[in-house]
Amino acid sequence: LTATLIPALEQVSQSLARFGRALHANAEAQRATSEGRPADPAATPTVTPAAAPADTARPDLQARHATNAALVREELRTTRDELAVARDELESTERDHREANWLRRPRLRSELRDAQERVERLERREATYEQLLREDVTILEFDPDAYGGDGHAVAQVGAVSAQTRNAGILVPGMGTDLDNFGDYVRHARTFVDHDLSMVVWMGGDLPDALGDSAWDAGHARLAAPDLVDFSAELRQQLDTFADGYQQDLRQAG
Repeated sequence: LTATLIPALEQVSQSLARFGRALHANAEAQRATSEGRPADPAATPTVTPAAAPADTARPDLQARHATNAALVREELRTTRDELAVARDELESTERDHREANWLRRPRLRSELRDAQERVERLERREATYEQLLREDVTILEFDPDAYGGDGHAVAQVGAVSAQTRNAGILVPGMGTDLDNFGDYVRHARTFVDHDLSMVVWMGGDLPDALGDSAWDAGHARLAAPDLVDFSAELRQQLDTFADGYQQDLRQAG
């Protein structure tokens, strides 16, 4: 299984890199056209994350972000409280394990492993919420209780404004939930510059593991209509700022 997965993950990484290069190349070509100069195929735009300017965001998006950001802040407070308790429990379990006799150690070893996993999971969840609350992120959709607690989240990284020429939608896959959603937000940020915006879309129930229908298209078919609707909404958002040029909208899964 490892021999199969590692090459597949490497292909995914390479595909994402090509996706980013294609978006930037298209942005550079459109920039060159608007400036009346020939496009330089070797040009590589500088990637600089930028905070979304408040005066260019649509009012409805601002209101939606404000509502979702308040939910994220509340979840962050709850997660930090749970994390403090989990760390205390881990410390107590570690102490019991050190002091226990050999008869109790097998049971305590299992409890210790569970306590460590709980702390790690809560730390990942905390990191996701911190990513979502960064200034350059607009939280378009957020529901921490969706899909059995895996969560539902859609985050736009970088502003859509009059300077935006391209937008990309990154759709995570198997094993993605709110515990690691922040990793994809951070990854999407590496593509963003002043004329390229990225969206990380976790708007469907993604398979948890290979045995969870990951080999068939069931999850994709269920999520596809919502992704189509969201893409149309993002296209409308791009068209709000269109001024005689054609923006490019691409999806990568």
